Amino acid sequence: DGYQLQGRYLRRDKEYEKAIIMLEEHLADFSKHAKNQALKILISCYDQIGDKEKKEEYEKRLKELKEKD
Repeated sequence: DGYQLQGRYLRRDKEYEKAIIMLEEHLADFSKHAKNQALKILISCYDQIGDKEKKEEYEKRLKELKEKD
């Protein structure tokens, strides 16, 4: 799940668009734990760039993932 970690570092460095592209490209390949983390990073990145619609979309996906447990 190195992509999830790389996404975290890109977010830290305020490279929000790069983090979004990379995480969205690999989201389907993540383990459940890494997908949970990646969704949180995506939510944060979309919040930072002001895309409320995409932020809410990923919040919904995160909620659905948690409800599967």
